[in-house]
Amino acid sequence: GVDRPEEEVESHSPAASPPPPPPPARLAPPEVGQPVVFLLRSAGLHPYAPTLIANGFDDLDTLLQIEDADMEEMGIPPYHAARLRELLQEVAHGGGADPSEEDALDESHPVVAFLTDAGLAHYAPALLDCGFDDMDTLLLIDGEDLRELGFCRGHALKLLKRLRDHEASQAADDRGSASLQPPMASCRAPAPAPIPERYCSGKPLFVV
Repeated sequence: GVDRPEEEVESHSPAASPPPPPPPARLAPPEVGQPVVFLLRSAGLHPYAPTLIANGFDDLDTLLQIEDADMEEMGIPPYHAARLRELLQEVAHGGGADPSEEDALDESHPVVAFLTDAGLAHYAPALLDCGFDDMDTLLLIDGEDLRELGFCRGHALKLLKRLRDHEASQAADDRGSASLQPPMASCRAPAPAPIPERYCSGKPLFVV
């Protein structure tokens, strides 16, 4: 047979298939790094706990070594990255809350009870620390406040809806209470008693 050039033989060989993409990184459950979770929760940054733990920042010693480039690569926005840096500086200097134990929440507190009923009790420490410690103040919260507190969008929408429902229910209760109150008594003076006819006859009452 006729010898074909080596290049031509190689050109007809099947092309090697590209390697399959690596599987997406599986986020570790928050239980793997509980101290990290508790620390982040104290600053309202707990939504980032799974990402940080999955990237190896699963203990406080490692988390203290995190750099800005690491946070940027993990998609942590600058304002939350700045808050995390401040938190880590407090921990490094011996300040801040003890992250080794979960903060005890007073379940009888109106705000805590409201958040628990909405399934958002894990946001209670951040809200209370930022001054939203009574229902009147919590009713004034807006989307920007929730974003800065680290609420994910779905939870922020859920809380705002619950607050609107609570406000409407409270207004309805106030109207119902007002309608049940007895009518106020009239402040007008009673009409004077009619003068007896003998006083109007013009005759003297006594005959001398």
